[in-house]
Amino acid sequence: MEAARRLIEAERDQFALWLPIMLGLGIAGWFLLPDAAWWSALILASLALAAAGVAIDWHGRGGRAAVWAGLAIALGCALIWARAERLAAPVLARPVVAEISGPVIAVDPIPAREMVRLTIAPVAGSGLPPRVRVNVDEAAAPRALAPGAVVRLRARLMPPADAAVPGAYDFQRVAWFQQLSATGRRDRLRRRR
Repeated sequence: MEAARRLIEAERDQFALWLPIMLGLGIAGWFLLPDAAWWSALILASLALAAAGVAIDWHGRGGRAAVWAGLAIALGCALIWARAERLAAPVLARPVVAEISGPVIAVDPIPAREMVRLTIAPVAGSGLPPRVRVNVDEAAAPRALAPGAVVRLRARLMPPADAAVPGAYDFQRVAWFQQLSATGRRDRLRRRR
């Protein structure tokens, strides 16, 4: 306890610089913990730390440091959780072969693999998620294909893939934040007028 007091006393002029670090700890906690129950526990534990700071020593530096640290950690976790929920899009439950018709949101040529990656917003009522990404062979895609063009194609769609091994690139997490609900591949493409 005495060591903690000495540390707080030494850092008293730099408390404001510790707030972004505590906020970052809350954000990191959201990424490291597996699910909503754990995120809730982190927020509650941080708020308990803040309450303990008020109850034990509100008039001292240690109590105020505990209050601000607890509030910042809780806020960091809550902010990233709210952002993730706001961006959440329904994800395809299982692989399907489907007819996709809708406007192209983005066209990304991938010359090394001789293909074009299209992000499409399928028309409402098609039973498909709101945003899918489909790879099309470069030779099969019209040259003038650009965002805003309406296309129709048949493709095999799959939910975004999870990491192959723990700690590897996690496309499922990236797709979540890009609001991609499915990915797929098609060899031929028909452009609608």
